[in-house]
Amino acid sequence: MLIIAYILVPAVVYLLITQHKLKKDIERLQRQISFEPDAKKPLTSKSPAKKPELPLIAKDARRPAQPALTGAADPVSKGPIQPVSRSKPSPIPPAETAGPPGAVVMRKDKFDALIAWMQENWFYGISAISLALAGIFMVQYSIENSLISPTARVLLALLFGASLVVAGEFIRRRYGDGEGAVTAYLPSTFSSAGIVSLFAAILSANMLYDLIGPGGAMVGMVLVAALAIVLGWFYGPLLAAVGIIGAMGAPMVLGGSNSDPSPLFAYFGLVTITGLFVDAIRRWAWVSILSLVLGFATSWMIYQTGGQAVYFMMFATVIAFAAIAIPVLQFEPRHSGTMISQILAKTKDMPWPEFPTRLAAGTMVASCLVMTLLSFEMSAFWVSITCLMFFMLGLTVWARNAVALQDLVVLPAVGFIFTIALEASNRGDAFSTFRSAYAENPEAAMPMQVTILFGLALFASLAMAWRSFGRTANPVLWAAGAVLFAPAVAIFLEMTWQPSRTIGAYAWGLHAAVLAAVMVFLAERYARRDGDDRLRTALATLSALSAISFGLFIVLSSVALTIALCVTVTTAAALDRKFKLPPMGWFISIGVVVLGYRIIADPGLSWAEFAPVIEVLLAYGTPVFACVASLFLLRDLERPVPRMMLDSAAWSMGGIFLSVVLYRWIEWVSGYNGLWSHWYFGITATIWLSLMIMQIQRYAAGGKLRVARIILAAIYGTIGMIPLLVALTFNNPLLSRSENILGLPLFNTLAPTYLLPAIVLVIGILRIKAMPKALKFVFGIPALGLASFWLVLVIRHFWQGNEGMASSGTIQPELYTYTVTLLIIGAGLLFQSMRGGVDVLRKAGLVIIGIAVIKVFFVDVTGLEGLMRVFSFLALGLSLAGLAWLNRWVQRLNSENKAG
Repeated sequence: MLIIAYILVPAVVYLLITQHKLKKDIERLQRQISFEPDAKKPLTSKSPAKKPELPLIAKDARRPAQPALTGAADPVSKGPIQPVSRSKPSPIPPAETAGPPGAVVMRKDKFDALIAWMQENWFYGISAISLALAGIFMVQYSIENSLISPTARVLLALLFGASLVVAGEFIRRRYGDGEGAVTAYLPSTFSSAGIVSLFAAILSANMLYDLIGPGGAMVGMVLVAALAIVLGWFYGPLLAAVGIIGAMGAPMVLGGSNSDPSPLFAYFGLVTITGLFVDAIRRWAWVSILSLVLGFATSWMIYQTGGQAVYFMMFATVIAFAAIAIPVLQFEPRHSGTMISQILAKTKDMPWPEFPTRLAAGTMVASCLVMTLLSFEMSAFWVSITCLMFFMLGLTVWARNAVALQDLVVLPAVGFIFTIALEASNRGDAFSTFRSAYAENPEAAMPMQVTILFGLALFASLAMAWRSFGRTANPVLWAAGAVLFAPAVAIFLEMTWQPSRTIGAYAWGLHAAVLAAVMVFLAERYARRDGDDRLRTALATLSALSAISFGLFIVLSSVALTIALCVTVTTAAALDRKFKLPPMGWFISIGVVVLGYRIIADPGLSWAEFAPVIEVLLAYGTPVFACVASLFLLRDLERPVPRMMLDSAAWSMGGIFLSVVLYRWIEWVSGYNGLWSHWYFGITATIWLSLMIMQIQRYAAGGKLRVARIILAAIYGTIGMIPLLVALTFNNPLLSRSENILGLPLFNTLAPTYLLPAIVLVIGILRIKAMPKALKFVFGIPALGLASFWLVLVIRHFWQGNEGMASSGTIQPELYTYTVTLLIIGAGLLFQSMRGGVDVLRKAGLVIIGIAVIKVFFVDVTGLEGLMRVFSFLALGLSLAGLAWLNRWVQRLNSENKAG
């Protein structure tokens, strides 16, 4: 009966409107023919006197011109209707070429005009509300005093309401309702109060006295609603405002003894639809907003006082579709103009979305929120999922000609995903039933909850793909939705429901295989349809690769999954090279990020410390090979972002791979557990500094993630400095006697501790050409310091071994070696300056030589004895003489190069 009632309202209204329009058109046509017999003269008609209306009225161009006789006048716009072309319909225009913007309902000038009108005529509204309350309180008074029977009370209320309606209509017909009439607004006052009284009487008969059942009550309210719509055609907006407010408030005033107020959802839905129909006829705009706001508000109050969530969802579903179809009075909506999402990139010349578009968007947001927030109620999850699917399919198929509503499909899609996540977080009935399927009976049939959700998502994706093949202004956007929605649902199911724990990895992986097959099918269809334009083909191919990766993630072990991801990244690069698919760069970039995550976090560095060596070599060596191979495949293509990602990943992952291999090799050779040793901290610092350099290199590529690159580089650099400081302090062999240096002189654990991080910083300085000079200086100083410290430790270890590293004294050969080393380094820098013409190197060489001179005169003179002291000063003198000649030669050579 409820469904029949919802069908009857628009049917009755449509018949009344079309009959009234047809009658008026015939009358006007007859008058025009009688007064203008000359066919060459234009058919004109004088517009009837315009009825005075509230200043808040906002005329909206909300529906296209309806087919009518040539020269007839539209009863709403009061203007001549142009002949309708019978030619072939033109394609749907894109949103950016849509017509002028619709009226803005609550502008400041209209709001000020409304306040001014209310200040002058507020007593009419109060009068209408008082009359409506009089009828309601009359029923309550008869109840409290037991004056008349329940049937008589209801009949009396009906008679009172009908009398008010008749009185209002009599005044309107006899004396008028115009602004200049003495009886202005009185007809609307009486009729609106009568409508409210009629609604209240029928509610009383059903909810207070059980005189009629829900079906009879709904039929009665349908008739009252139809009466309100018809009256709204002739009356001003006061009737609509008071009627809607009064009808919404009547149940609150009446109260009732029923424990379940859920039937009121149908009542509020009917009143809301009535307001939408009245507004669709008269185009007051604000009446629709008032109806929807009050409809959702009162329904929420009913839900809070015990109404069932399922009925609230049914209300929201009906109202969402009504808010799309009724304002334009079209069963198949054709909203044109600007989409809501285009406001984000709005320019001065771009019109605002028209009022029906804004109305549909706001209602869809409210309805999707109702579905998502109430889905955790008992037995409401599947109702919510079903309603959201109706929204997606309705906006995709039913509203396929509504250009301005295309982006609204995102709302139920997001709601669908969040509803799935909320069901798991709240451990709802559907989730609990799924997870406990085998708790008592391991031989039970496989639970189908996840399969049903996955199937619905896949069906929605296929519907979007169908839309992308049809007549649409944005086929690429629909194709993107088709290839994104089902994979997104599968990922959220994996994150929240974790189906493999219940139905097993292979059964869940089979779902991913089906998804990949569907995406391959779509890629093939797009390739046949689009020809050389391969954007949609690339999107479907990316989705297929992602589905394959997702299935491998479910089924394979950690190492196998890493290898599989490497294969998919390389395959994407090969497909791009073969078929010229630039969007493959997105998949490659994301794949590189995922591989980096697996190397660092999952299974991560902690796994690499103890896992079998063969697995470590595969897990860390394969990504390096995949990045290098992919970079080779893209060498001739203009793919700056993926090539930069691959290049930085190849170097950083290569450094991490060598660091991990070096760590495990030292452990294997020495048989010593290196955890928390000085070289463990040095290798750890090297890994994180490599990641920092990678982010800095990617920052140079630009893009919207530059801020994120800076933040990540700062985080990685900070993490890398912590183990390096530990290696320089607590685990420094010069300060701790417990630190054992493993290996031969010059080739020992001091190199991975101090020299390797310095090499990483130097590589970053040399490879990143766009690195600012200040940042190069910041990296160069620590690199030089670490390398120098490593050299000092190597010399000391060579002469004193492990036992003498932490001693306080030095021996004469050690001091002499320091001096000779400084002189050799200074000479090398001077020679390099001569080859490269870099004057900075010459100055650096002179500084180091100066340090050697200071050391000899202030340190060696007291620390060396005998012939060692003689050789030290002799070597210094000869070296300085030769270096002075070399410095002079370099200066002259640099001057000649600059002059030339």
